[in-house]
Amino acid sequence: MNDNRTIDFRTVVFVIFITAAFLAMPWLIYRERHKTHAQAIGYARAQERATALENVRTNGAAMLTTYDWRNKNEGIVRIPIDRAKELYIQEAQDPAAERKEMLARAAKAFAPPPKQPAKANPYE
Repeated sequence: MNDNRTIDFRTVVFVIFITAAFLAMPWLIYRERHKTHAQAIGYARAQERATALENVRTNGAAMLTTYDWRNKNEGIVRIPIDRAKELYIQEAQDPAAERKEMLARAAKAFAPPPKQPAKANPYE
C-alpha cells in the first residue's frame, strides 16, 4: 500500500474558496437586509405627510369644481367635472363627430414643441 498522501494545490484552493463563500454569505445577507430596510417615520415626518395629503385633497377638490385656465395662450380651459359630464353626454349623441372633435382638441392641447434652431457654427 502506498501511504504517500499528498494534497493537490487545486484542492486546497477549492476548500478555501468554498469556506470563504460560506463565511461571506451571512455578511452579505446582513448587509443587503439593512441596506433595503425602510427607516421608521418620525412624528415630524408624519405631520409633514399629513399636511401634504390635506393640501392635495383641498386643491384637488377645488380643481374638480371650479373653472380655470389650463393654458391661457392656447385658450384651453379647465371646467368642473359635472359640466364636463353634461357636455360629454351631449356630444356622445353623434360618435363620429365626437371622435373628430376630441382628436382636434387633443392635437391642440398636446402640440409638439417647436424644433430647435440649426447651429450656426459646427464647432459649438
